[in-house]
Amino acid sequence: MKQLIAFLLVFAMVAGVDAAPTGKAKKSARGRSEAPAASASRSASENSETTLKGCRVEFGKSRINLGKNTLATAPRLDGRSSIGRVRTGSLRTWIVLEHPYEVFRISDAFPGAVDQLNVTWHVVLDNNAAETKKEKSQAVRESEKRYSYFTQSIIYRNIPKGKHATSVCLHPSYYEQYGEPVAVGIVMYDSAGNELEFKCSSELKSIDGIKFWEDENQMANLERREGLVERSRTMWGLVNPDDYELVIQ
Repeated sequence: MKQLIAFLLVFAMVAGVDAAPTGKAKKSARGRSEAPAASASRSASENSETTLKGCRVEFGKSRINLGKNTLATAPRLDGRSSIGRVRTGSLRTWIVLEHPYEVFRISDAFPGAVDQLNVTWHVVLDNNAAETKKEKSQAVRESEKRYSYFTQSIIYRNIPKGKHATSVCLHPSYYEQYGEPVAVGIVMYDSAGNELEFKCSSELKSIDGIKFWEDENQMANLERREGLVERSRTMWGLVNPDDYELVIQ
């Protein structure tokens, strides 16, 4: 009888252990601590495998500028020219796209700078806003798609903690020919190609806040073009140069 009672007591203790809350870490068969099931609810940025060490990177909270907020005339530089100024009339207008981001130190593992960040821009212009629209014949206008799509990837190196900016530009001829930006998306990756941040602003409600460049149906309505360049390849690289890190292309 005593043996039966002892057996029942041991059985009750084992059952109590099995019924314990799962919120506590428990030992695996190999003796290592396993995280509780609840840990699966952590954010993707905490769980994703990236090459970042002891830091995180975030875009600024503001929306990406669109339309006339992206237009600017180039700064004038004093200098001698053997032929003088060839083009007369008003100054031409560039499309200058800029957006801030920040590197935050979150642990002692941070080595002092992020070795590499890759940024890809996706830009849509509305041809209806083009200055040359009135110069095109009806047949030419009808043969063209209304929206033009541009993309450019940039590799930044040795990015220290703090605030920075990323930027691309379109020469005045593109503004004159293809109009103003109505949608802009930016994606940031680490050196291994893992996505860190994504942002999209658009005047077109159907693609606002989404990765429209990954949607074949949306892209079918856009004319793919080249010409979007990283800022330092233009004279805009001389404006606020301390905001931008070394570019490797």
